[in-house]
Amino acid sequence: MTTLTKGMELFFENAVQMQESGDDATQAISMTKYFCSEQLQRVVEIAVRVVGGRAYFEFEPVSRYYREAPFCLFAGGTVEIQKMLIARTLSI
Repeated sequence: MTTLTKGMELFFENAVQMQESGDDATQAISMTKYFCSEQLQRVVEIAVRVVGGRAYFEFEPVSRYYREAPFCLFAGGTVEIQKMLIARTLSI
Protein backbone atom coordinates (compact mmCIF):
# COMPACT_ATOMS: atom_id res chain seq x y z
CA MET A 1 0.00 0.00 0.00
CA THR A 2 2.84 2.38 0.80
CA THR A 3 4.52 1.71 -2.52
CA LEU A 4 1.31 2.44 -4.42
CA THR A 5 0.58 5.63 -2.49
CA LYS A 6 4.16 6.85 -2.99
CA GLY A 7 3.78 6.23 -6.73
CA MET A 8 0.57 8.25 -6.70
CA GLU A 9 2.32 11.10 -4.87
CA LEU A 10 5.17 11.15 -7.39
CA PHE A 11 2.75 11.21 -10.33
CA PHE A 12 0.86 14.07 -8.71
CA GLU A 13 3.99 16.08 -7.87
CA ASN A 14 5.20 15.72 -11.46
CA ALA A 15 1.88 16.95 -12.87
CA VAL A 16 1.82 19.93 -10.51
CA GLN A 17 5.40 20.81 -11.37
CA MET A 18 4.65 20.71 -15.10
CA GLN A 19 1.54 22.85 -14.67
CA GLU A 20 3.37 25.42 -12.54
CA SER A 21 6.27 25.66 -15.00
CA GLY A 22 3.84 26.63 -17.76
CA ASP A 23 4.32 23.48 -19.82
CA ASP A 24 1.38 21.69 -21.43
CA ALA A 25 0.46 19.36 -18.59
CA THR A 26 -2.55 17.71 -20.26
CA GLN A 27 -0.84 14.35 -20.58
CA ALA A 28 0.68 14.43 -17.09
CA ILE A 29 -2.62 15.43 -15.48
CA SER A 30 -4.58 12.77 -17.38
CA MET A 31 -2.01 10.09 -16.54
CA THR A 32 -2.08 11.15 -12.90
CA LYS A 33 -5.87 11.01 -12.73
CA TYR A 34 -5.97 7.63 -14.47
CA PHE A 35 -3.15 6.05 -12.46
CA CYS A 36 -4.28 7.37 -9.08
CA SER A 37 -7.93 6.42 -9.64
CA GLU A 38 -6.98 2.86 -10.53
CA GLN A 39 -4.42 2.45 -7.76
CA LEU A 40 -6.75 3.87 -5.12
CA GLN A 41 -9.07 0.94 -5.82
CA ARG A 42 -6.20 -1.47 -5.16
CA VAL A 43 -5.10 0.31 -1.96
CA VAL A 44 -8.63 0.29 -0.55
CA GLU A 45 -9.08 -3.37 -1.50
CA ILE A 46 -5.88 -4.27 0.35
CA ALA A 47 -6.95 -2.18 3.36
CA VAL A 48 -10.28 -4.01 3.50
CA ARG A 49 -8.47 -7.34 3.52
CA VAL A 50 -6.12 -6.17 6.27
CA VAL A 51 -8.95 -4.92 8.49
CA GLY A 52 -11.12 -7.92 7.71
CA GLY A 53 -14.77 -8.01 8.75
CA ARG A 54 -14.39 -4.77 10.68
CA ALA A 55 -14.18 -2.97 7.32
CA TYR A 56 -17.94 -3.22 6.99
CA PHE A 57 -18.73 -1.35 10.21
CA GLU A 58 -19.34 2.40 10.15
CA PHE A 59 -16.80 3.13 12.91
CA GLU A 60 -13.91 1.91 10.72
CA PRO A 61 -12.53 4.65 8.44
CA VAL A 62 -11.82 2.04 5.74
CA SER A 63 -15.58 1.47 5.51
CA ARG A 64 -16.02 4.98 4.13
CA TYR A 65 -13.05 4.62 1.79
CA TYR A 66 -14.51 1.36 0.47
CA ARG A 67 -17.78 3.10 -0.35
CA GLU A 68 -16.27 6.29 -1.80
CA ALA A 69 -13.22 5.06 -3.73
CA PRO A 70 -15.18 3.97 -6.84
CA PHE A 71 -16.36 7.56 -7.35
CA CYS A 72 -12.77 8.52 -8.23
CA LEU A 73 -13.17 6.45 -11.38
CA PHE A 74 -15.89 8.85 -12.58
CA ALA A 75 -15.40 12.24 -10.89
CA GLY A 76 -13.45 14.77 -12.92
CA GLY A 77 -13.67 12.69 -16.08
CA THR A 78 -13.98 8.95 -16.36
CA VAL A 79 -10.96 6.74 -16.67
CA GLU A 80 -11.90 6.13 -20.32
CA ILE A 81 -11.84 9.89 -21.01
CA GLN A 82 -8.43 10.13 -19.37
CA LYS A 83 -7.17 7.33 -21.63
CA MET A 84 -8.48 9.21 -24.69
CA LEU A 85 -6.76 12.41 -23.57
CA ILE A 86 -3.49 10.52 -23.05
CA ALA A 87 -3.78 8.94 -26.52
CA ARG A 88 -4.33 12.36 -28.12
CA THR A 89 -1.10 13.67 -26.62
CA LEU A 90 1.01 10.82 -27.96
CA SER A 91 2.92 11.58 -31.12
CA ILE A 92 2.50 8.20 -32.75
